[in-house]
Amino acid sequence: MLVKHVMSSPAICLRNNASIEEAIELMRKKDLGFLPITKNDVLVGVVTDRDILLRSQNMSPNTHIDKIITSENIFLTSPD
Repeated sequence: MLVKHVMSSPAICLRNNASIEEAIELMRKKDLGFLPITKNDVLVGVVTDRDILLRSQNMSPNTHIDKIITSENIFLTSPD
């Protein structure tokens, strides 16, 4: 199986200074469990629905999403 068979195109991303609440709404609206997070159109991390559930428990919904993203060991690959 190739990446292009399971990925959304174009990729749905969220900027790093968006709020946790914005991430939740986008994930709900688009039925996503995973979002790439960008800064100036460069990938800086990812966030999953599980990250939000576990890492944001004591945070305001207005907290920037970059406070809970995974930013290490991120790899990019060609869809093919």
